[in-house]
Amino acid sequence: MVLVHVAGGVRPQGNSSTRGKARIRRGSGIPLHGGTRNVTFSLRRLADGFRARHGEHARIVRFLKSYRASESLNAHYVGGWARVTRDEALRGGLIIVQAREGIHARLMRERLREFNVTRLPDVSEHSRRQAMALFATDRYSDRQKLDALASLIEHYDAIFAPVNRLIGDIRADAQTAQMLRLMLDDEYATTQWFARMRDRPVRAQHC
Repeated sequence: MVLVHVAGGVRPQGNSSTRGKARIRRGSGIPLHGGTRNVTFSLRRLADGFRARHGEHARIVRFLKSYRASESLNAHYVGGWARVTRDEALRGGLIIVQAREGIHARLMRERLREFNVTRLPDVSEHSRRQAMALFATDRYSDRQKLDALASLIEHYDAIFAPVNRLIGDIRADAQTAQMLRLMLDDEYATTQWFARMRDRPVRAQHC
């Protein structure tokens, strides 16, 4: 997972006075990455930057640094979601998703260290708070959280197309190319699972 767009007005659960205190604006985006300069992560911008302006290795490093930061944050907020949900089926899947995201972040960190890159950007505190405020709380229902992932679920191919192009452009680093390709396989499996959870009959959502 890389980017979350709130698909509709998401209001906290509870009475009308509680709901009035917080609302995620329709169409607003929740960035899951903000580096040391709090730059919103964009796969398209990063992958499309994989051009002749820089050498292949420099572009790979640039992409891995930002993607690693995003996956690290994803693992953090998904873990928070798993802790607060009362839906056992959802919790079981979230535990696996958290593990995948964490493994991706760790493997990219190790690959960067093999490149002698030790200074890694991290997510901004603002982005971390935004993600945790939506997912790692029982103030919003699981259905609202799944709806917040609608853009990722419905537009997966378009969102990750730039990364597929990036992988296809790599010529001198087959190891990193295959690592990224298999990570995308994981991303696809995660997205499909979120879609299944979102589309379950209501009666099955707490089984």
